[in-house]
Amino acid sequence: MKNLKMKHVGNQYFPNILKLLRIMKLTALLLLVFVFNIFASETYSQPKMLTLKMEDAMVENVLSEIQKQSEFYFIYSEKVVNVERKVSIDIENQNVETVLKDVFAGTDVTFAIKDKLIVLSTPEIIGITANAYFQQGFISGTVRNSEGSPLPGVTVVVKGTTQGTVTGSNGEYTISNVPVDATLVYSFVGMRTQEVLVGEKSEINVVLEEETIGIEEVVAIGYGTQRKIDLTGSVATVTSDDIVKINSTNLGQAIQGRMTGVQVTQGSGQPGSGVDVKIRGVGSILSNNSPLVLVDGFQGSLDNVDANNIESITVLKDAAAASIYGSRAANGVILVTTKLGKKGDLRVDIKSDMGVQSLTQHPHYLNGPDWARHQNEARLYNGKEPYWTEQVSITPEEISEWTDWLDYTFRPALIQNHHLGFSGGTEKTRYAVGLGYINQEGTIIGTQYDRYNVLLNIEQDINTWGKVGARLRSSRSNYQYSMEAYTSPSPAALMQIVRTPPTIPPYFADGTFGVPRDEYPGEAFFLNGNGTPAMIRDIYDNTEQQNSNVVNVFAEINLFKNLKYRFVTNGSTNETFLQEWEDKWEIYAQDDVEKLDPIRSSGPATLSNSSSQGYRWEIQNLLTYDLSVDKHTLNVLLGYSAENGERKSFSLQKADFPNNEIKVLSAGNELRNGTGSGSEFSIISQFGRLNYSFLDKYLFQANVRRDGSSVFAPGRHYGVFPAFSAGWRISEES
Repeated sequence: MKNLKMKHVGNQYFPNILKLLRIMKLTALLLLVFVFNIFASETYSQPKMLTLKMEDAMVENVLSEIQKQSEFYFIYSEKVVNVERKVSIDIENQNVETVLKDVFAGTDVTFAIKDKLIVLSTPEIIGITANAYFQQGFISGTVRNSEGSPLPGVTVVVKGTTQGTVTGSNGEYTISNVPVDATLVYSFVGMRTQEVLVGEKSEINVVLEEETIGIEEVVAIGYGTQRKIDLTGSVATVTSDDIVKINSTNLGQAIQGRMTGVQVTQGSGQPGSGVDVKIRGVGSILSNNSPLVLVDGFQGSLDNVDANNIESITVLKDAAAASIYGSRAANGVILVTTKLGKKGDLRVDIKSDMGVQSLTQHPHYLNGPDWARHQNEARLYNGKEPYWTEQVSITPEEISEWTDWLDYTFRPALIQNHHLGFSGGTEKTRYAVGLGYINQEGTIIGTQYDRYNVLLNIEQDINTWGKVGARLRSSRSNYQYSMEAYTSPSPAALMQIVRTPPTIPPYFADGTFGVPRDEYPGEAFFLNGNGTPAMIRDIYDNTEQQNSNVVNVFAEINLFKNLKYRFVTNGSTNETFLQEWEDKWEIYAQDDVEKLDPIRSSGPATLSNSSSQGYRWEIQNLLTYDLSVDKHTLNVLLGYSAENGERKSFSLQKADFPNNEIKVLSAGNELRNGTGSGSEFSIISQFGRLNYSFLDKYLFQANVRRDGSSVFAPGRHYGVFPAFSAGWRISEES
């Protein structure tokens, strides 16, 4: 445009010229508006990135350089905008809005962008600024999370319409033809939906608050997540805040007493023992009643997972919630989700717990004098001479030393739980590393449990088209024992406590086992038992080791708007090794100093080894479609999975070892037993789910799964498992 110049005489402007100038300025601006709307018919991507490095350059030259690097056109009046002003600028890979803000910083120049055209003006020209005038047609901005990271894939919609867009990889968005009185709705899975009134804004930057999986608003469900208020099935969740409060070797105890309809009982008091979980009671008299446990979407166990690595535990209780998992979900489903880092600086978590476990209630057993007295009464009742008299041995009152076998067998036991975790991430990468160690002594002497856990989780966003990730878990446990509380291949501790007379000491002064003494015939019936707890502790040596490795790898692709494809492959290996050893032993009377005549002896030393190895792999192909239009919300899931597993085991027992120190099978001379077995299974499944919501208060969900399993009866290898549910949120009614 041509510059308008004013003539003057002395120090006075001609009033008519000033009036004419104002009219021409207004006319020029209106002409710009007209031209602006004519040439802005084509759409141009606002997030065009620019790189400028100019020293002491005129604004006019900077604008020319912007035009060279892009397809933008500038419209301005030299009377309105001083383009001869010199500026210095050093910007790399920034959008045009950032560049212009830098160029005109400290001035009253404003700008309005519509597609390829940019109008420069000042507020003094007209009652409203050019920016406020033109912004009705164009809104841009950036969406970030609470930590400042850009959020790609956020849906931005003009409320009440289907007009909208999706944020790019840098969280930026552009939406045109937005009325001044419109409201923009920002929504993203796992985030709280936010609404913003446009008004006279041309740039709207939004921060969405996160709702971590498993907390109040969003919960994990089969193959995805869902808002808790939209659930029509019965689902309960425990978060990491509650889980870490439990100092236990078993993750199952984290949900004990925290969910209605979920019963958790511990199988035994041995260290490292597992739990038995039942959801809504017993479903079958003859079959297994344990629920399906999925850790990061893959079948696993609650027994070998470090609770400090867990983000949430979700229980699907009824058929409406669990039927997406088909035949294996008859007893409910437990979904375990491990932790993943967030954008920000490296976070280091250190946890170290130590405690002491002991019996809460002690059974009351007879001491030495009372036991002898009751034995005498029993003998007299049966018409026999009592043992504990001056004529035979000593009276009960003369017994001054005895053994409390309950106190000897049970002890206060130390438990330690240590965890070291690292987590963090960048705008595109998130990671978490967890290292755990648990050591638990058993309250029964000779028992101890150790477990090591390693976790490595990582996810990587790949531009705007998707993301990939991997999760690796490994655990190794070792359980040592010589006897257990009730029944086992080894003698039961409680039985031996009852059987062993309290008058017998654990050891004699020379270090040999305490045995019945000739001068105390009342102790003789002990020979019908298996030995004192002291003997059992020393002659039995049993070890059970378990190793487990699990890997999950996935890739997710944004095929089209609202449509995603996810490929998942899972694999696991596990190994159990059990070794049971019994010494060759002999016991002698206290006065048999030469150890020539044993009063009792065992056979040769025996060693049993059992080993079980197995693997399991699975692939999943998932398609999800999410659509939100006005009052309607639709979510559709289609999936296909294939799974295969195998397990092989063997056991071998040998005897007649040269001594009690060499505990390897090759040293045994006598083969007593050897067995082996193997099994394999395969499952192929197709499944789908549909969730529909109207006005956020009328809800409907349908699930169906078709399982083809090798464990089904011949001729009936396939089964279909449908479920339907509906909900009505009365609280949303006016």
